[in-house]
Amino acid sequence: MDSQEIQALIDHKSPGCVTIVQPLYRTSPGRQQNDLLLRRSFEKVKQLMTLKTKGDGYDNEETIHRMEELYHSIDLVHCSDGVGIYVSPHLARIVDFPFHVEEEVNYADHFSSLALYRLLFSKRSYLLLSVRQDSVHLYKGEGKELSEVLNHQFPLFYQETYEYGKPEHISHHGSTVSKEVEKDKNQLQLMRVKAFYRTIDVGLKEYLDHADRLLIAGTKKERHAFKEVTDYTNRITGEVDGNYIFASIHTLGDKAWQIIQESLAIEEEEIVAELHEAIGKERCVFGLESVWSDVREKRGLELYIDPHFPFKAFVSDDRNSLFTHKSSMDKSLKPLPRVLDYLIERHLSSDGVVRFMDENRLDEFGGIALTLRY
Repeated sequence: MDSQEIQALIDHKSPGCVTIVQPLYRTSPGRQQNDLLLRRSFEKVKQLMTLKTKGDGYDNEETIHRMEELYHSIDLVHCSDGVGIYVSPHLARIVDFPFHVEEEVNYADHFSSLALYRLLFSKRSYLLLSVRQDSVHLYKGEGKELSEVLNHQFPLFYQETYEYGKPEHISHHGSTVSKEVEKDKNQLQLMRVKAFYRTIDVGLKEYLDHADRLLIAGTKKERHAFKEVTDYTNRITGEVDGNYIFASIHTLGDKAWQIIQESLAIEEEEIVAELHEAIGKERCVFGLESVWSDVREKRGLELYIDPHFPFKAFVSDDRNSLFTHKSSMDKSLKPLPRVLDYLIERHLSSDGVVRFMDENRLDEFGGIALTLRY
């Protein structure tokens, strides 16, 4: 599912929108529970449906029928870490989540969006350049998914046009000395391969303008040769070691995504250090109550979220005030169960940036932090 399709689900509005987000087990023995877990979520949706009627614009029977059709199309054996089921009178979609999700069930006039936002922002675009002595292949990547660029620029193929001369033999004092007429074959071939690699930059520039990262794949010798001649060494953020001539595109995608994940983990460590520095300069707030206030005032720049943090939120009728605890005597505050959905939507409407962090990475900040514009 591409970014446009994910955004369409987030934006979708209609009476009778079913959201089921279910974490799944990928290996046995836990995998045997997947069917039961999903069935329980279906029953929870049906219970929510009893509160809605056709007079409200909800056609429960038709929705249940479409849910069942989707259910039977889900592969619960060869599955991802989580699955999302999104059904309305106008569409029915299954979304695979390549990360752990929290269980969620909802029946409203829109889909719950937290897992979708996380999937949307995790689809970081990157390029993977596979360099070999005889050819160069370029792939566009999002997550584990790769698609090869096939046009007049890529792939590129190396053609050897030089014929090596035969060595000349001369005799000297009864011994035979071999005089090489040509340069050392291996050295000359490497020079020609580097010349071939220099032509890559011309086509590569067009794609680098639209990608977050550049990875290169190949043997150590091939990668080194390319890095010696390219003008884009500073754009290379990771390297996939090995010869993948006979590997499937899925295998190469898995390897590339592993490298991306490792680089993201390093970035998150740097982000935490930057947040500490920004707090010292009073350019960052943290904790749900403070973040809520500044997001509503449109002061936020970058919003960092741990989607697994156990947030609790209670808001006033006008939603101007938010609290993480509620006194039993205070009847004016109402729980806000999907507070992150609201925060993300509000922040994005102010041209803010959202980034999801690994579990526990933001514990010292109460699971959420916001850098400020001013």
